[in-house]
Amino acid sequence: MRTLPIRSVNSLAVRNLAQHRLRTALTALAVALGVATTVAADVIRAALMNALTGSADAQKFMIGLLEQLGVTLQMIGVGITLAAGFLIFNAFVMAVTQRRRQIGGLRALGMTRRQVLQMVLAESLVVGGLGTALGLSAGPLLGKGTIALMRAILGGDLLVFSAGNPSLSSLLLAAVLGMGVTFLAALIPAWQAARVSPLVALRQETRFFKKTGFLNHALIGSTMLLLLTVYLAVAPPGEWVSYPWDQNLTAALVLAWLVGWGLIAPALIGGLGRGTRGLFAARWGAVGRLVADNLRRGRLRVTLTLLTLVVGLTMIIGLTGFIHLAGQELLIPTMTAGFERLRALFIAPFDVSEGMAAYTDLERIALPPELIAELPDVAGDRARIMDQWRFVIVPELSFFGASYFSLVADPQDIQFAGDAFFDFIEGDWATAMPLLQAGCGVLAPPLIASRNGVAVGETFQVTGENGPVRCTLAGIGRTFVNTSLISMAAKDDLAVTEPFLIHVVPLTGTDRDQLKADLTALLARYPGTYLIEPEGMYAAQVGILAVMPDMFNALLLLTLVTAALGVVNTTMMSVSERRRELGLLRAIGATRRQVRAVVVGEAALMGFIGGVLGLVIGVGAVVVIVVTYGGNSWGVPDLDLWGAAWRSAQPALVNGLVGLVAAPLICAGAAWLPARAILRGNAIQTLQPH
Repeated sequence: MRTLPIRSVNSLAVRNLAQHRLRTALTALAVALGVATTVAADVIRAALMNALTGSADAQKFMIGLLEQLGVTLQMIGVGITLAAGFLIFNAFVMAVTQRRRQIGGLRALGMTRRQVLQMVLAESLVVGGLGTALGLSAGPLLGKGTIALMRAILGGDLLVFSAGNPSLSSLLLAAVLGMGVTFLAALIPAWQAARVSPLVALRQETRFFKKTGFLNHALIGSTMLLLLTVYLAVAPPGEWVSYPWDQNLTAALVLAWLVGWGLIAPALIGGLGRGTRGLFAARWGAVGRLVADNLRRGRLRVTLTLLTLVVGLTMIIGLTGFIHLAGQELLIPTMTAGFERLRALFIAPFDVSEGMAAYTDLERIALPPELIAELPDVAGDRARIMDQWRFVIVPELSFFGASYFSLVADPQDIQFAGDAFFDFIEGDWATAMPLLQAGCGVLAPPLIASRNGVAVGETFQVTGENGPVRCTLAGIGRTFVNTSLISMAAKDDLAVTEPFLIHVVPLTGTDRDQLKADLTALLARYPGTYLIEPEGMYAAQVGILAVMPDMFNALLLLTLVTAALGVVNTTMMSVSERRRELGLLRAIGATRRQVRAVVVGEAALMGFIGGVLGLVIGVGAVVVIVVTYGGNSWGVPDLDLWGAAWRSAQPALVNGLVGLVAAPLICAGAAWLPARAILRGNAIQTLQPH
């Protein structure tokens, strides 16, 4: 038997897509949203970096935080792309199912299994290519639109933006994600289509997934969730886990949480269909009963559609909870305690209360040497002057990524500041001070020690200005904003800046107001220098950390839009498959409005269920993250895990409630148009084959 030529197979793939233009466009648009968000994240990062037009020191100082912000935003783009994968998978499953007779006929005419596989995968590559191309084109525009929204929300002080363009690496990442997710999502439907024999495909409906076994899957999923809950309650890993197992175990348990719910979802949807049938029938009559019945009848398709929404909501809710954990539970409390204990007055070459705007046009982050020389005379015996604080970028000592700054200071000043800057977990000052004074000594958070594989008193190698430098770990503990502290003896070996921050610590019995007035008079002779109260420093740090959840909230809309595309796809194909059934309803007296209410009601119910599941699974994921990750790597071993989980879940819950309210409205609106288009004819026309 002759096989079809490759050109004919590819032509069939293109023709199939052209015959279902709306489905093709919606699937490609879902891919485009994820690709565009990934590109937009890099545009935002570049715009932030380009706003630092002043000194190289300013860029070094901010790059660590800005890169983390860019990575987090990029994760959202990746998450939306992965969520779109469920939509693509669902679309191809339904498309192949609808074309079962066509595939059977082609197989009977000589098309091989391999060519069937090639045809479906060729369709996926076309859809992925269209979506990727659209996303790469729209990404910069989406980035600029997000920047405009953030400017409106934040007022332009905490974050300052300039022009930004995506990097080649981000474009490549977005393209690989778009094409890769589309291809992988279509692989299983393509493989299943290729396995069907011609006679079976021509004789009956091809079922790619057996509808039996939902209860067994639900039992497995429930068992997973129960075991996970008991484990977290009895022996929460956050009490003992440390880097890198904190990250790996958190990812594994969150995945187990998601898989458990994924196994439960089909049976849960079927149960909801049965449970709501009477309630809906009592409230909306036959329309309500049909809505509930159709939800149960197409539970697998409904489950796949809902996963697009659930994954997106879970991602946003989970990120919001983790940002609260990192900022409000791990960084802010320890920083606040340090400020309250030390009560220092800070002298800096920038006004920290202006946020990022303070660094944009700064020519250099350094204090005038003349000012440093005059300070002891002005302060006298009323305060201790800690005037040698500098910063440096050392990848091996960077807590966030590879570009977070470390502080270089006089060990005597660090000891004087006490737990305001360093609180020992391992070691003490008796053993640490000789190591700090002898050379490159480092006081670091537990994560840095684990990453470098060293214990207190051991040496390790870091990147210096002119080559490798050997440093000694002098102590492990909680540090100020998770920065590593390096002894001043190493400043000639590292690319250290000039002094950029002076701590003026009033001594007991000092008139603080008079000291502040004298310092203000001194700074008046040095334009571009600022006196900062602890409250001002604290407010600036809190403001920066508060920015991230606001951006995630803005991107929540993209997740809902992606889910709405899935609902349109599912509704369009479901209505097409049930055309004769809906026509029969019309023939026995149902009006267009009633039939349309059935279709739109199904979509609204799907949106509501997706919103509820996203809320429950997302908030649960936050609890899993907090209780598993803990604070050991950050130097906070005594973190109240369950209290932190409850507090972190609250802002995440707000996002979930927004999604819960918006999801059914968006899904119902998305389903109205295809329902209206298909039901436009009369009952006889609807009964005719499509």
